[in-house]
Amino acid sequence: MTPGSVVNIGAAKAEVVLAALPAGDGARIAARLSEIIGTQVVPAEGFLNLTLGNPGQFIHPGLMYGHFRSWRGEEYEQDGIPMFYADATDEIGEVVEGLSDDAIAVARAIEVGSGNAVNLQEVIPVHEWLRSSYGHVTGDTNTVATCFRTGPIRVRKAPMNEVRPGRFAPNFGYRYLSEDVPYGLVITRALADIVNVRTPTIDEVVRWAQSAMQKIYLVGEELEGRDVRDLPIPQHHGVSALSDLLEWYRNETSEASHPRALSRPL
Repeated sequence: MTPGSVVNIGAAKAEVVLAALPAGDGARIAARLSEIIGTQVVPAEGFLNLTLGNPGQFIHPGLMYGHFRSWRGEEYEQDGIPMFYADATDEIGEVVEGLSDDAIAVARAIEVGSGNAVNLQEVIPVHEWLRSSYGHVTGDTNTVATCFRTGPIRVRKAPMNEVRPGRFAPNFGYRYLSEDVPYGLVITRALADIVNVRTPTIDEVVRWAQSAMQKIYLVGEELEGRDVRDLPIPQHHGVSALSDLLEWYRNETSEASHPRALSRPL
């Protein structure tokens, strides 16, 4: 294979979710994109649906944690590298579900706290997402783990660095952690703080991941580590209480622009 000339597409999703600013443009844009790319594009009411419902933040860190939480420096030969999805155990599937459950609890708390003025129904369980996105190319959709083990990208190996010829170690700088933890799980954890929701599985995985990446996000129970400073958590945009979040959300979903709207969607 020549880099830049061949692209391997594991599978096309049956549907994807889209958010727009202003939110009222979502349905029109989704319909047009559906025509262009041939995949069903579903409009959400706001970006908060994508922030909390982003499946990558559950799947990638959850699988990395499951495969490597007991890793103590051993090296792998090429044939011994874990298959990222095909080797997912039932326990690993439960970890991924636990991360998803934490985010759903945050979404439901925001909805209740808003008096149901905020609609976060696109924040769905990861098992439901796997079935709706890849069910057409998955052999067994009975559980999260079986979705991974019989899904369309079973040949993908866990990310590795070659530390010496023919010997490999986990790549903890790969995007599965370097993107999906600080810009996924940590953001969700920050939203959980706003609505006082406990996120035990997110906390467990973030603590492991920050150690593996040599970062500090959680200190005790608080998001006050040195590496949180430059992250786009809502608290850095003046959103530290549910009332602040609801005001921001009203700004986002309105047709007009507002000076107090956040510079980045949540």
